[in-house]
Amino acid sequence: MTKLVFSLILTLIQVDLIFTEKNESKIVETTYGKIQGFEYFLKDGSVAEIFLGIPFAQPPTEKNRFEKPKILQKWEGIKKATAWKPGCIAFYSVVEEKHDTSEDCLYLNIFAPKSPSPNPDGYPVLVWIHGGGFQHGSAVGHGFEVLSESFVSKGVIVVSVQYRLGPLGFAAWGDDNFPGNYGLWDLWSALKFLRRNIQGFGGDPNRVTLWGESAGAALVSALSISKHTRDMFSQALQNSGSQFAEWANTNRVIQASEVLGKKLTCDTDDSQKFKDCLKGKTLKEIQVAFIKAGAVRRKDFNHIKFQPRLDADFFTDDLRNLIAESPKKPTIMGFALEEALWLTTNPNFDVGIEAPEIVNFSEEKFVNFIKHLITEVAFPEKHKTVQKKVIDFYLNTNPPAKKDGLFYFRKYTQLLSDVMFNMPIINEAKIKADNEWKVYLYLASYINKEIFPKQIPIKKPLHAYEYPYIFNITDIPFGKEFKRNDDDLEFTRILIDTMVNFIKTGNPSTEDIDWRPLTKENKYKYLELKPFSPEMKQPIMADRIQFWTLLTKHSEFDLIRGIHKATLRSRDEL
Repeated sequence: MTKLVFSLILTLIQVDLIFTEKNESKIVETTYGKIQGFEYFLKDGSVAEIFLGIPFAQPPTEKNRFEKPKILQKWEGIKKATAWKPGCIAFYSVVEEKHDTSEDCLYLNIFAPKSPSPNPDGYPVLVWIHGGGFQHGSAVGHGFEVLSESFVSKGVIVVSVQYRLGPLGFAAWGDDNFPGNYGLWDLWSALKFLRRNIQGFGGDPNRVTLWGESAGAALVSALSISKHTRDMFSQALQNSGSQFAEWANTNRVIQASEVLGKKLTCDTDDSQKFKDCLKGKTLKEIQVAFIKAGAVRRKDFNHIKFQPRLDADFFTDDLRNLIAESPKKPTIMGFALEEALWLTTNPNFDVGIEAPEIVNFSEEKFVNFIKHLITEVAFPEKHKTVQKKVIDFYLNTNPPAKKDGLFYFRKYTQLLSDVMFNMPIINEAKIKADNEWKVYLYLASYINKEIFPKQIPIKKPLHAYEYPYIFNITDIPFGKEFKRNDDDLEFTRILIDTMVNFIKTGNPSTEDIDWRPLTKENKYKYLELKPFSPEMKQPIMADRIQFWTLLTKHSEFDLIRGIHKATLRSRDEL
């Protein structure tokens, strides 16, 4: 009897090993060497081939720190691509990083159908660029399972990439020797790798769509117009991010880098000495100095200290001019109904309010916030007039009979949403439409209210709304699990179906959704994204667009982009 039980247990263990052991994928020959991943069986019975941790540049460590990515060395034998590589070093995050991080982080991952494409040119390719305010995030955190079920099963190859973050990715002195934008150059290197090698994985190098959320969307915005990258892909999908927001592109990063350098006792008066000093510091020293210098800006439309900047290299001109001269790519752009609710309800952000205090938010707090941001430095001789205009517009346009704390908090959230997300995205969409880009604009108006903690009184679609629906990730935005209902399942279907159609054809319309692009004559029509009844509407946020358009037109300082219009200088340079 004992022998029988032992034999049965041994058989069960062997069976378990058979079913848990990864089947090897085909071997792919790249320009640097051979790669082999593993097979992943999808729910519909099809098979995906998963390749994890493919290097696309030399590690950006030691002498390669604060330099453009260096070309890979070829390797001998077959490189196993069966395990995630670490994410890039994170510097500031309100979301717990649940994976390893390292300076050696320039890796990408490819999830592809095992079956050959019926199209001789190969499958269309979707390149995912993660967000995280240029300070945190990774490809690791988004996994391969859900993306494979949603896209690979429908004949789309998915690629997820990583790039250097925080000061390691974006610190700058401001000259040709230390210009910054290293995270963008990492993505350039990844796209170059894909351009040369995606055919080996079954992909069509001429049908590549870049997709990003938040900072990832702002990076897609940049990659779409830089002369170094704009010819490496054909389409763009931008969720809640644009280069036309100050947090996404500003020379204030130079001043932030100088402050960091002084905390590290570096000579900040000479570019080469500054760079050499930073290269010689340990990672721990840089991380400690980052915190000592202040991880974020206090009470600001731009709390992020390290991001892209106009450098005369990656960006050879101002954004408007680059759009005008760039290839006209089909582009999906849009935002959620109350983007900044993720910031204003989260006390981990400096602009966030503790939940019990939301109902007590006052007119005085709103006014003081405006006065703190609209200063004499940016608006000489006109700052009080501009302050009054902004206050009057948000507090006195169609006000309720009674203004309570919740009213002022809503307006505070609306102001931050407009300046940080809505207006930059609309401005970019408008400029692209003026230059005959085919832009599909959306406004997401649905979210399951169960996502929100009970103590938060306003439950509206907010920044990162798509994470539960596309990635099945619920620790963004609030870390709260919820039971999906029919509306949630339908919303996911709509998001995935429109994306897949766009990836394959350049048009997101489906059998039941007629999503029409912007035109020169009508720059503000949009698709309201919601379950069962998404519909085209117009115009989007007409009163807010008119207010900010006129304010920007009659001011020397552009508050949305955070620059002096004539000189393109940031407020730190005025």
